[in-house]
Amino acid sequence: MKISCLVITTTIKERFHLLCNAIDSIERCNDESVLDQKVLSIDIVEGQPYRRRDFEKFEKMGWHLAKGPCSGSHGMANNMHRGLAYIDGDILFYCEDDVIIQKIPTRKNLDLMFYNTRPFGAIVYNTHADNTLEKEGTESRLNYINDTSKYFGDGDDTFLLKGEPIKDEYWICFPAAIMKTDHFRSCLSYACKNCLEMGMEPGMTKAWFDLGFGSEPVAMYVQRDILNDFPVDFQKLHDRANMQFWNNDVNLRHESVNERQNTIF
Repeated sequence: MKISCLVITTTIKERFHLLCNAIDSIERCNDESVLDQKVLSIDIVEGQPYRRRDFEKFEKMGWHLAKGPCSGSHGMANNMHRGLAYIDGDILFYCEDDVIIQKIPTRKNLDLMFYNTRPFGAIVYNTHADNTLEKEGTESRLNYINDTSKYFGDGDDTFLLKGEPIKDEYWICFPAAIMKTDHFRSCLSYACKNCLEMGMEPGMTKAWFDLGFGSEPVAMYVQRDILNDFPVDFQKLHDRANMQFWNNDVNLRHESVNERQNTIF
């Protein structure tokens, strides 16, 4: 099993410190050398030139730099494609540049999940749960995320199995996820052709089911101590992700998050 890491970023100066935080967090969490390959794909934004000296330190840390011009409103998907051209691992750890990763599952657990008798298709870091349903639906989802039988794990890794009560258009969600590389590639290619004008997560989710991957389990990667703090509400579930991101850390919110201009197919 070869595990590759893909991080996407841009040359926007105001975001560079976010990228540094993201890369540093991945390096800290990779102390057991879970990641066999590391690729950083960089969108060169008009008016924001690529400054090699800024990125040299990542090369020294073993990251391969894939660079190219930003392609506007579809830049995020094209940035993914650029980076994927260099990825050759069986399993992909995908991460965007404005998060801080707190934990990476052990190689043992990734092997157990992706190569068992009923292999998983994806692990998502974002503990997204829609709380906009009617009361009856909301209660069903609350009951689900507070059912200990839906949680599993080994050692310090804990996962919440995604099931029908918490199924929504963010089934495959970011900003960080671990997925079979061929599934990621297939979903991205399909969404770019068939999910035009859809957001990234809804597009990837539609592709997931349209391509027949729906029979493969998906799990949320959650903090282990969640099992000691029941009941958990939807608003608290974001705080149980094994990452800091704009939804649970105000320090990581930035202007482009609010605009979401390039996060469509």
